[in-house]
Parts: sequence; structure tokens; C-alpha cells
Amino acid sequence: MTMSDYKVYVSQDVEQIESNSRNDQACAVAIGFFDGVHRGHKAVIRRLIDVARDYSLPPAVVCLIPPGHFYKRLCTLEDCFNMILDLGVEIILPMPWSGSSPFSLSVSTPVSTKETTVSQSDSCDQDAIDDIHALLEQIGAQVFVTGNSGKQTPEGLKTVTVETVTHDGLPVTTDRILKALQSGKMEDVQALLGRTHYYYGRVIPGARRGRTVDMPTANITVAPRLQLPAFGVYATKIKVRNRWYESLTNIGNRPTVDTSEKVTIETHILDFNDAIYGEEVKLEIYSYIRPTFKFDSIVDVRDQVKRDIVVADTKRSREQSD
Repeated sequence: MTMSDYKVYVSQDVEQIESNSRNDQACAVAIGFFDGVHRGHKAVIRRLIDVARDYSLPPAVVCLIPPGHFYKRLCTLEDCFNMILDLGVEIILPMPWSGSSPFSLSVSTPVSTKETTVSQSDSCDQDAIDDIHALLEQIGAQVFVTGNSGKQTPEGLKTVTVETVTHDGLPVTTDRILKALQSGKMEDVQALLGRTHYYYGRVIPGARRGRTVDMPTANITVAPRLQLPAFGVYATKIKVRNRWYESLTNIGNRPTVDTSEKVTIETHILDFNDAIYGEEVKLEIYSYIRPTFKFDSIVDVRDQVKRDIVVADTKRSREQSD
């Protein structure tokens, strides 16, 4: 099924939700940011699905959307919604979140599985609770999946506690994943997400310098709000025209050929030489190989890339044997 097969209501304000978004039947609801749909989020959603089944209710997610300038994301909203729907959720209501009441959460604070469902903590004032209640009334919610004792739960709503998911003794959080990504620790990112981290992007024309030394590359542009890994060279895989290829990707600057410090994503696709300008691709990031260096010539870059490919192959072999 595609997203159009489900109910996804987009609204700038609770008041603006169309009247036809109200269900004749109540909903089981989870509220949170769900950026990246990591292992903790999946635990919340799976619990939501179980609760919805127990009460014969459709499972719904209210996805809080911070302002565009607020912070970098792990995935686009479209990816986020598709992953949530793939887990069995039937209704998604994106809700803008201003960074203040309601939902007075702090992104600088690690957001645990318990907090991402609603975080009705002592810092959440009564106005915020009233707004939550208004939203749940608007969608006809009767069961409200949360991660705490439900101390301030709107009257008449049943709460369900979700156990925090941990990795290496610490909660799995979006903040923790972002920090691992910024450090280039892709193995940690994968362990926390429960999947390989990826980017959807479009191939754009470049200077075509790589072709002069038999090392063609694809320059990829991605959504600007997405957090990129630490600058450097990575072992990657790329999906082009519904087929996967091994690849090597430089993320960041290209000091050998460009002194502007422009940030780029440049991928050398192994055993592939077609022109794919303007095409959509999916790039999976597996492991960090090395930092970006300035070389004396493009020929030196090519020779280093050959060595990088050997390192990447070795890393892949180890991962497959583990």
C-alpha cells in the first residue's frame, strides 16, 4: 500500500483539521517526534498496535513537527510517515510544534522512548495538557499511549506505559543518533536505528573531473534539513534504477579540486558508468573509511580511491562474517 491508502491529515492547527478527519470510532494514539523512526519509536508504535488491537481501535500517530530552522533531521517527513505506516499505523496527524507550550520539550535533552510518546512531565503546563486533550478529542481518541505514569493525563483517557529501549546501557534516542552521525560512527547509528542509515537524493551535474581519470562520480543533492555524517569517505551502497551497487562516497569538502569549502555528496559507483543526471537514487551509508585529504592531483585522488575500495571491501567482508 502507498501513503494515499491511509489517512494522513496535514494541519497547521488543531482547529483546522477538516471535519471529515474525525473518526466515527475512537483511536489509540501515540504522540511524539518520531524522527528517524528508530528502535525506541518502533517499540512505542508496536505497543500502540497491540493496544489498538486489544480495544478494536485504529492505531493513530500524532507526529510533532518543529519549525524548519529548529534542528537537523535524521529523515524527511515523507520517509518518517512511510516508515510509520509500514509498521501498521492507519492514521497520521502531523502537528506543528513551536518549541514552547504546548509540548515544552527540549531537543538538547536526550529524548527517550518514554518522552517521545508525549512527555507529560512537570515542565508541561496545564495549557499544554489542555491542548493535548483538545487534539485527542478532535480525532476521537480514547486510548492514549504514553511513556510515564499518566499523572497529568487528560480525564477519561487510559494511558499505557512503554518500556525504554536501550543500547549499551543507555536509552535509544534521536539525540544520541544525531551525535553518532556527526561523529561518523555509522556502526553505532545502525545499531540505534535498527537499520542502515540512508538518504534519498537526486543526481546533479558536476565538473566531470573524475571521468578524465576513469573514475566517474555521481554528485547527489539531498534535502537541506537532513543531518549529514561527519565529513569524510564512506563505504556505501547506492540504488540506481531499482538495482543496488557497491560504492564509495565522499561527504563534505573536495580540497584537491575546490577551495570554496562547498559541502557535497560525491559517489563513485563500482561497475557502473551510465549517465544518471536528474535521476533519483537511494544512498546507504555503512562505514567510515578516512577523513578528506588534499592531494597534489586528481590522479593521486584516483589512486587513493582504489586503496579506499580495498578497505571498504575488507570492512564489508568482516560485517558479513559477524
